Amino acid sequence: MGARQAYAEFLQKQATEAGMNPRKIADAFKEAQRRQDELTAQGATGKPTEPPTHPISAMSYSKSHIDRLFKAQADPVPPWPFTLQFLKITSPAAGITHEEHIRRCNQARALLEAMTEPTAPPPAQLPAPRTATMDQPETFAVLRLEVELERARHTETRLRYALRDHDVLQSTLLQIISTLREIIAGNDAREAHALADARHEEAAHLRDETHRALQHKATAQQEADRTATRIRVLEDLWTRARAEAQRLALQPGAVNFAPPHPEPGQAPQPLLGTDLLTQPVLDDIAAALNKAHEVSEREEAKIQVLQRVVMPGNDLLEPNDELAVLLASTRLPNPHSRQSALATLIATWRHVSATKEAALRLVADPDDKVRRTAVGVLVKEWPGDEEACRAVLSAVTDLDSDVRWAAVGALGEGWPGNEEACRAVLSAVTDPDSDVRLAAVDVLAKGWPGDEEACRAMLSAVTDPDPDVRLAAVGVLGEGWPGGEEACRAVLSAVTDPDGGVRRAAVGALGEGWPGNEEACRAVLSAATDPDQGVRRAAVGALAKGWPEE
Repeated sequence: MGARQAYAEFLQKQATEAGMNPRKIADAFKEAQRRQDELTAQGATGKPTEPPTHPISAMSYSKSHIDRLFKAQADPVPPWPFTLQFLKITSPAAGITHEEHIRRCNQARALLEAMTEPTAPPPAQLPAPRTATMDQPETFAVLRLEVELERARHTETRLRYALRDHDVLQSTLLQIISTLREIIAGNDAREAHALADARHEEAAHLRDETHRALQHKATAQQEADRTATRIRVLEDLWTRARAEAQRLALQPGAVNFAPPHPEPGQAPQPLLGTDLLTQPVLDDIAAALNKAHEVSEREEAKIQVLQRVVMPGNDLLEPNDELAVLLASTRLPNPHSRQSALATLIATWRHVSATKEAALRLVADPDDKVRRTAVGVLVKEWPGDEEACRAVLSAVTDLDSDVRWAAVGALGEGWPGNEEACRAVLSAVTDPDSDVRLAAVDVLAKGWPGDEEACRAMLSAVTDPDPDVRLAAVGVLGEGWPGGEEACRAVLSAVTDPDGGVRRAAVGALGEGWPGNEEACRAVLSAATDPDQGVRRAAVGALAKGWPEE
C-alpha cells in the first residue's frame, strides 16, 4: 500500500468514527476559521489573544478537496497544520481519549513523513492501536450498569403504578362497605315499620335482603383486608426497588443515562367500574365484589412475580451472561449505549446469529447515528449477504441524509455488481442532498463501471447544480467509460464549466479517456489559455499524456 493511500485510509477511518462526511468536516473547518478570525480581530483591538499556530484560511478544506483526500487523489495543504486541525475536529466527535488523540497525531505525522520522504527508511513502529477488545471490559461494565438501572427503574415504576391502582381498589371497596351499611340500617328501620303495621311479607323480604347485604359486607371487608395486606407488601417492595434504582443511579458513569420514563399525565383507571355503584342495588354490589375478587387473585399473582424481581438473589440476568447484557443493551433508551453495545457484540460475539439480527434491527433504529452505525457494521461484517443487502437497501430511502449517504457507499463496497443495489444507487443520483448524489456518482464508477444505465446517470450528473457532483461525474466518465462518444461530449461541455475545479477535472479526463481524439485535443488546447492557473497546468499535463506531439 502506498503512503498516500495509507494516509487517505487513516483520514477516512477517523471521519467514519466521528460520524462526519466531507461536507460536515468542511463546515467544521469554516467554523474554526471564523473563530480564529474573531480571535485575531480581538488582538487587533488590543485585547490579549494567543496568536494562531497556523492560519486556517491558508488550508485547503473544501468538501471536494477533502473528498479527494479520502480517495488518495490529493495532498493535504499545508500537510501537518491541515492534518492537525482535521484531528482536532474529528477526535472529540469520535469520543476518543486525549491519550488516543495524541497517539493518532503521532501516527498521522509518521504517515506524512512517509509521503514527503518516500526514500527515507520506514518510521519507528508505532504503538498498536487500541482495539474494541481492549475497551471491552469497561464497555461491558457500563452497559451492564445501564441495563440494571433501566430494569430497576422499570420495576419501581411497575410497583408505583400497582400501589396507585390498589389505592383505587381499596377506596372502591370501602365505598361498597359504606353503601352496604346504609342499606342495612335503612332495611332495619323499614322492617320495624312493616312489623308494626303487620306487613309480614314485606318484613320477611327486608330480612332476606338485609341478610344478603350482611354477606356482601363481610365479603367486601375480606377483600379490603386482602387489599390492605397487598398494599403493605407492595410498599415494602417499592421501598426496596426505589433504593436499588437510586443506588445504581449514583454509580460513576450513570450520570448520562436516560432519565426515568415520564408519568402518563392522566388519572389512573379504576380496577372496578364506577358505574357499578350508581345505585345502591345489591345485585350491582354483588357484581362489583365478584370483580374485586378477580382483581385480587390477579394482583396477588403479579406480586409474586414482583417479589422475585426485587428480592435479593433473584436477578433476571445472570452476572456472567455477557451476551444477554449486550443484546439487552441494544434496546436501551440511550442511543449511545445502543451503539456501544453493537460495537462490543461485533468485537466479541460476531459468530452468534443474534448479533447479526441485532444489527439488522438497528438499521431501523429511531436514532440516525445508530442507523448509520448499523449500516456500516453490515457492510463490514456481512458483505454479499442477502439479508444485510435488503436492510442496507431500505436505508437508501432513509429520512436522514447521512444515513442515505452511508447506505449508498455501503452498497458499492459490499454488493458491487448486484442489480438491486445498482438500481438503488441510480436513484440516489437524483437525491435532494448533494453529498448523497456525490457518493452515488463515486459508487457507480467503482461498482458498475461500463454499465449503460450508470453511464446515463453520469451524463445527467455532469449538469448537476452542485460543482462537486459535476467534478466527480466528469472524472469518473474518463475512468469508467473511456472512449465513449456520449461520455466524450459530456466531458467536452464541462471544459467551459463556470467552476474552475470542474474545468480542471474535464481537461484531465479528456487526456485520460480520449487520447488522440481531435475534438478533445482542440478543447484541451483552448484550456491552455484558461484564466485559472490550475486549468492551464491540467491542460499541459493532458497534452503530454494524450497528445505528446502537441
